[in-house]
Amino acid sequence: MPELSVDLKKLETLRGAFDIIRYLGETSDPVGADDICDDLDMSDRRFGKAIKRLVTRSYVQMNSDYEYFLTKNGIEAADELAAFDAAGGAKDVANENK
Repeated sequence: MPELSVDLKKLETLRGAFDIIRYLGETSDPVGADDICDDLDMSDRRFGKAIKRLVTRSYVQMNSDYEYFLTKNGIEAADELAAFDAAGGAKDVANENK
């Protein structure tokens, strides 16, 4: 069973954080908060909590146009999550939470 790094495990309980990292990892352009919330069907409140933690932990930055993008740490986290998902890790975590 694949395992996440200690840093990502700290984000695991924060709903929406992994979704935002995955989402931003799939695009090369910065994305606005409204677009992220709409595309991920995420409430403003959940987005606000998740993005605050992601920015604080240096996974995501905001540019002068109020759009978000992954930092170097965020890109590494997106790659780690992609490998985790490909190995069936996301399904394992989902089953453990039931």
